[in-house]
Amino acid sequence: MGNLTETAHEQAYRDFFLDEGNVVITLGDLLDAVNETPEVKKGLDDILAKENPITILLEGSAFVQNLDAVNRLISSRDNPSDRVILIDTSEKAVSEHQQYVADRFPGKNYFVVRGDMNALPIASYSVDLVINDCAINYNTTTEENQRTLGEFRRVMKPHNSAVLLSLVVSKELDSPQYGMNQENTPVELVDMPSVFYPIIDHSLTRTSWSNPHYKRLISEAGFRAVEYDIETGKTAFPEESNVSYRRFFLTGGELE
Repeated sequence: MGNLTETAHEQAYRDFFLDEGNVVITLGDLLDAVNETPEVKKGLDDILAKENPITILLEGSAFVQNLDAVNRLISSRDNPSDRVILIDTSEKAVSEHQQYVADRFPGKNYFVVRGDMNALPIASYSVDLVINDCAINYNTTTEENQRTLGEFRRVMKPHNSAVLLSLVVSKELDSPQYGMNQENTPVELVDMPSVFYPIIDHSLTRTSWSNPHYKRLISEAGFRAVEYDIETGKTAFPEESNVSYRRFFLTGGELE
């Protein structure tokens, strides 16, 4: 996510999401899945019940459906001092969504800024809830994945803060030979990246790893993780897309 220049293919990706005729999975689906998992729902509800103003950081999800979804989430609090910060790499996307926020949410503390999720322009210990909905798959190396998780930890408040993390995993490892949740993935495949295509245009690629890869990095970063929505993630996309997702609710372990 270090390249801050939007390509024509990335514009096509955003256009695909913005076309109401396309069926897409958005942040609204992620939040709906939270409600189906009691432990995760309680964790999120505890954050939303804070008396002090809260800050939600939305990483790389600059589609109007996602902005609307996070607005519905935070509006349940009715606290005018709450903040939503959206980080995106593309100058064009940032400009378009700054205008959308100004038009649709006037007077609210919603900020759209340009930046890299691996070097966030956000103060340490300032965020109550980080949402990274498959933006982590912009990373192309293990080291970048580690930096993303490290940035989560850096910006999270020391107490009662969390991350909602969705990610794409290697679909071929969802075969029964690799266990119910890729737990039997051979050692030589755990850290082997693979490429997938988020839309039909195969010029735009993203990188995924095995579920054990991500779970190990999450643990090494010091998070306590609750994995949820597993079976839906295996079947949410058409078979020919060769894509699966996983979802995690992360809390700060010893930070708590």
